[in-house]
Amino acid sequence: MSKSMTDREYYEEALLNMMSNKKLVHLSFYSFILAKCEVSFDNRIDTLGVSFQGVNYKLIIGRKFKEWSIDERIAVLIHETRHIMGLHVFRKGDRNHRLFNIACDIAINQTIVNLPKGIVDPKTGEQVGGALFPKTFKFPENLDAENYYELLKQKKEEQEKEKKEQEGDDPDDCESCGGSGEQEKDDSGESGDSEPGESGDSEPCESCNGSGKEPGGYTPSDGTPNLTSPKEITIDVHDWSAVDENGDPVEVNEELAKSITQSMVKDAMEQTTKNRGTLPGDLEDILTLLRRKPVISWKKQLRRYLSSKSGKKIETIKRKNRRFPHRADLRGKKRHTDKRVITVCVDTSGSMLDSEIVDALVEINEITKVNGMPLQLIQVDTKIQGMIEFDGKSKTFKRNGYGGTYMATGVEYLMDNKIKSDVVIYLSDMFIEDVSNDSIWSKWNKEKTPVLWLSTSGTIPEWHGYKRHEVIDINRR
Repeated sequence: MSKSMTDREYYEEALLNMMSNKKLVHLSFYSFILAKCEVSFDNRIDTLGVSFQGVNYKLIIGRKFKEWSIDERIAVLIHETRHIMGLHVFRKGDRNHRLFNIACDIAINQTIVNLPKGIVDPKTGEQVGGALFPKTFKFPENLDAENYYELLKQKKEEQEKEKKEQEGDDPDDCESCGGSGEQEKDDSGESGDSEPGESGDSEPCESCNGSGKEPGGYTPSDGTPNLTSPKEITIDVHDWSAVDENGDPVEVNEELAKSITQSMVKDAMEQTTKNRGTLPGDLEDILTLLRRKPVISWKKQLRRYLSSKSGKKIETIKRKNRRFPHRADLRGKKRHTDKRVITVCVDTSGSMLDSEIVDALVEINEITKVNGMPLQLIQVDTKIQGMIEFDGKSKTFKRNGYGGTYMATGVEYLMDNKIKSDVVIYLSDMFIEDVSNDSIWSKWNKEKTPVLWLSTSGTIPEWHGYKRHEVIDINRR
C-alpha cells in the first residue's frame, strides 16, 4: 500500500471494496448506509466515532484507521453501521457513557469478522483499542446492549473492590502530573513540559490518562480488561451528544433522528435486495438457519393455549352434507381440532439484533410445522412494517423496521381489520410498553385472546401474567 495515500483515500478504498468487490458483495448493504453519513478525519482521536449531528450521522475517522489492513478497516466500518442501525445513540439514556459504549460493542461485534485486535500500551503492556466480545469479560453470548451494560456495572464494582484490596485506599499520585491529572499543551499542539498556569491549553495527562494516580498498579485477577482504568479499551470512541458548529450542545429531535435512521436502512435494503445474495448473510438465506432446532416444544405449548378451542371447519368430499346427505354435489364439513389460526408479531425495532430476528424465524418455522397450516406474520416497531402469510417455505426474509418500539400496534391492527386469531404470539426483546397500563391493550384484553410473549433478551417484565399474557424466556428453556 502506498504511503502517499491520504486518510480519505484509505477510507474510500475500503468503501469501494464493500460496494464493488464480488467477494464482498454481501457487505454492500453497509456501504449504502455509510454513503449517507457525513465523514470527517481527525488525527486527534485514535480510532473512529459516530454521532448524530443536525439531520444526519457524522462518522469521524482517527489516525489509527490507516494502520489497519483493508479487511480490518472494512470490519470497523461495519461496526459503525451497526451502532447506527441499533440506534445506540438514543438508547444510552442516563447510563454511564463509557460502559454503555463497551456494552454496545460487545453486543454487535459477535456478528463481525476481521475486527482489529487492538494496540499494546508500551507502559502497561495492556491491549487497548481492540474488539470486545462476550468472552472478553466471560459473559454469555447473544444478549443485547442493555443486558451487557448491567453485567459490566457488576464487573466494574467487583474490580473496584479488588483494586482497593490490592492498592489500599490511597494509591500514589502520578509522578508526571503530580496528581492533577492534567498536563499543558504548547502552542504547536504537542504536549509540553510547562508548569500549570503557563501558556497552552491543558489536556489529560498521558501517563495516567487523567486519573492523577500512578498507572499500572492494578490488573484484574480474572484476566478481563480493567474497567477501573480511564483508558479507552474499545475500537471506537463515541461522543453521542449532539453539538452545533461551535461545539455547544443542542437538543436532538429523537423521533426525527429515528425516522432518518429508519429511512437510511430502508433505502440500503431496497438497493441491496435487487440482486439476491447482497444482504447480510444472517438475514438473506434463512433455509439453512431454519434447520436449527427450536428452543420451545411447540406441540406441548400450543396444546396449552388451544385445547379448548373448537378448531377450524373445512369442506371435504369424504363427508356427506349433514343437511342434504343425498346430494353428491355438496360437500360435508370436517372439524380440524389440531389446526388453529395463529398470528405472530415480530418486534423489528432498532433494539432487536438481527441474530434475535433469526432466532424468531426458527421458532416461527416450527409453529407452522406443528399447526399444519400457514400463520399470519406481522413485523412491528411503532407501526406495522409488513404482514405476510408465512408457510416456512420462503427462501428469504426481508426485515423492515429499525424504528422505535410500540407493540400495541400489532393487536390494534388485528382489531381494526377484524382479524380473528386463536392465539397471538409476540417475539421481542421486551423493551416495550407496559401492557397492563395501556389503552389499546385494555381494549384488546376484552377480546379474550391469549398473548404469548417470547423474550429474546431474558427480560421478564413485572406485568408478566396480566390478563392472559404469559412471558417466556426462550434463552433459558
